[in-house]
Amino acid sequence: MEMLCKRTFLCWFLAFLSWVQVVGQITKADSVIAAYQHLKSDTLKVNLLAAEANKLASSDPKQAVRVAKHAIELASSISYKKGVALACAEVGHAYERYTNNDSAFHYFFKGLKLYNLINNKFGQAYVMNYMAELHEIIGHFDSAAYYAYQSLQISQAIKHTDLAGKNYRVLGNIQINQNRLNEALENYTQALQFLTVKNNLTDQIARVHENIALVYTRQGNYAEAEKNFAEALNTYIKIKEVRGLARVNLNMAALRTAQGRYKEAIASTHYALNFYTRIEHPNGIAEALNQLSATYFEMKKYDLAITYAKRTLDILVKNMDRDLEFTALRLLQKSYAETEDYQQAYVYLEKATALGELIYSAKTEAILSDLQTRHRMEEKENEISLLNKDKELIAVKMSEQLVLRNALIVGALLLFGIGLLFFLNYRIAQRQKQQAERVRISSDLHDEVGGTLSSIGILSAFAAKQIEENKVDEIQSMLREISISATHMGEDINDIIWAINPRNDDFESTINRLRNFSSRIAEGKNIHLNFLAKHDLLKLNLPMGKRKNLLLVCKEAINNAVKYSNCKNLSVVFERQKNQLHCSISDDGQGFNVDEEHEGNGLKNMQYRAANMDAVLAICSSPQKGTSIKIVMKV
Repeated sequence: MEMLCKRTFLCWFLAFLSWVQVVGQITKADSVIAAYQHLKSDTLKVNLLAAEANKLASSDPKQAVRVAKHAIELASSISYKKGVALACAEVGHAYERYTNNDSAFHYFFKGLKLYNLINNKFGQAYVMNYMAELHEIIGHFDSAAYYAYQSLQISQAIKHTDLAGKNYRVLGNIQINQNRLNEALENYTQALQFLTVKNNLTDQIARVHENIALVYTRQGNYAEAEKNFAEALNTYIKIKEVRGLARVNLNMAALRTAQGRYKEAIASTHYALNFYTRIEHPNGIAEALNQLSATYFEMKKYDLAITYAKRTLDILVKNMDRDLEFTALRLLQKSYAETEDYQQAYVYLEKATALGELIYSAKTEAILSDLQTRHRMEEKENEISLLNKDKELIAVKMSEQLVLRNALIVGALLLFGIGLLFFLNYRIAQRQKQQAERVRISSDLHDEVGGTLSSIGILSAFAAKQIEENKVDEIQSMLREISISATHMGEDINDIIWAINPRNDDFESTINRLRNFSSRIAEGKNIHLNFLAKHDLLKLNLPMGKRKNLLLVCKEAINNAVKYSNCKNLSVVFERQKNQLHCSISDDGQGFNVDEEHEGNGLKNMQYRAANMDAVLAICSSPQKGTSIKIVMKV
């Protein structure tokens, strides 16, 4: 207990020191830059400024950006490409530290391109390790693994143990996120073996111990978790790493919560919250608030859990972190359910379900974008390689026969190597494509079935309560909603299965499915249906994703017209104009005011799916004048 008090006092004392540092670092960048002005060697200045930016990124990343950008300007003025590349890497690292991820990736790619140009192996591995870390942080695990393995291969080839250790740590982080805990422990053990060879990256060693503690926490091995957290905590105190202290306190709060030591969990979380507040780190603040919500939920103090979860969402309005937002929404849903406020529980369940679909789509798009970027870089590198080979061939033609023969042998070996490289890259791309497809299908099924089953569970609980109060009418209403939800779930699953069936690749299958659907529901309401699809569309082939989204948008529009418009006539028209597909769904019903907000997620889902398939969705409607929905997409 006495030791714990001493550690707590040291943590708060270092927190006070960090506050003093933050206040003093308003002009820290200027003082760092001025400190090296007396040096005669500009290349030395660049390297020292980059090193200072790396150190400063932990405590004040915005000042680190200024220092590193100054290093870029200086290196550019003397055409020091290696210095520009190094400084770009440190600018990206600093941006990552305060979650400006787009800018971070921009500078990482810029630095990697320069290192590739000058064929600097260490620089390539250095930047790719940064990129792997950032991809892992934002949940792009396929891309994180790709860059970590690339960096690891180079690190081992040039025998750089520190970089190898850092890459093994990233691989462990990926596996812990995928719940592959034993594999994560193996990689963290490898990381410690490499990092302790030179033993000069004590902060990285502490982070590995912190990661190991998280694995043991998940496995319920609290004794080992305590041991490794203590190792990390002592190291951070020794090297005065205030950011690490905040992070380890936040992680220890999860352990204390799991152990039922709630007061210690709350104290550790408040320590982290105070630090992140001082350095104005919105995502850190949101993580701390969300941990407080989780702790109070376990304490069954649901009002406080709700308060802190809502504060988390308020922070995330301007600083988007969808994974954290999803966790906060789920905490709100569970807390309201525990307080028997089923209406609010249902509201937050719907929001969480909709956000889960957005998270999956965004991660898929990010993976595709990253693959495209990699492909473009590989194409440029191949172009440079081919140009160099042409120059070599011209030189060979002017040399003697022996040189020509040797050059042809070398050229053949190069072609074989390039062909082998393309073959291996193709196999990797195919595996990634198959994995992404499996993830997409499983996510679709999880979102459609999981969300609906959760809503049925809440409605069932609410209906059970009404049974106790003998409210027959409300019970019947709940049962009708449960029946409708179950029916919709069946239709949604059927649509997903239909979309992935290769026999439905032609557009004629989509037209027939929509015609059957619209005829069936329009006939039930005595609505006259005019369904027209031009013959030249029937053999059109659309990618599976576009086909599924177009089907769901059209079904939603047709369903809305039949259920809510009170129309007498419904028109569905498909036609092709040059390289565009035009779809029009119109009715002569009561219409609605497009500018007003409407309950439900129907219109939002239609807009989201239209954007997902690169289509333009236009909704024209006004009261008593019917509704017209037009979809235009390239084919």
